[in-house]
Amino acid sequence: MVSLMEATADRSCLHSVQMILPKDETRAKVKAICNQNLRIGKVVDAYQQTLRDFEVALWELHDPSAWSIAQLKNPKRLSIRLDHYHTRFPGIERQFWESSPRSTVWNNLASTPEKTALGCLRSLYLERAGITDYQLATALKSNPMLTELRFRKCLTLTDRTFKFFAESNVGRHIETLCLIKSYRDELNDGLFEHTAKLTNLEV
Repeated sequence: MVSLMEATADRSCLHSVQMILPKDETRAKVKAICNQNLRIGKVVDAYQQTLRDFEVALWELHDPSAWSIAQLKNPKRLSIRLDHYHTRFPGIERQFWESSPRSTVWNNLASTPEKTALGCLRSLYLERAGITDYQLATALKSNPMLTELRFRKCLTLTDRTFKFFAESNVGRHIETLCLIKSYRDELNDGLFEHTAKLTNLEV
């Protein structure tokens, strides 16, 4: 595990954590993924009140981990990478890394009338996340101060996501919007129609 923690001057308040959960060739894939998620849950639960920046790279996200992330009280920057060269190893088939199947795990990040999820986000980066347009919209609708959105190999997203940004409060302050390896010609071709309406977009 590689971690970086930044605290206040009196060391009483944690603000930032980065985690790259390493490959484990001695474990079966399922056991390794469970172990990765257990580590994530422990860190997030321990610093739920004060965590501001959280970046994690692992093989697959499980419901308890996603739920813990959604309970963060004041997150500014969130990065969930399900594909990272530090966590790959030959024991897992290549197709695993080249796909991002739909998953109900992302429902845990949704805001509801009873619960606001991630309401203070400024930056979001998702990699190989099988999140749908609807799941992303429900996760971000309570985050009107977003300025940076990056998606890499999120193959389930369509042009509906970018239409949502253009027509909702979520897109009002977006300055950076990055989409890499979508593999969807219809999305790539129609993207500019929606991004043209993002008046603060710089990149």
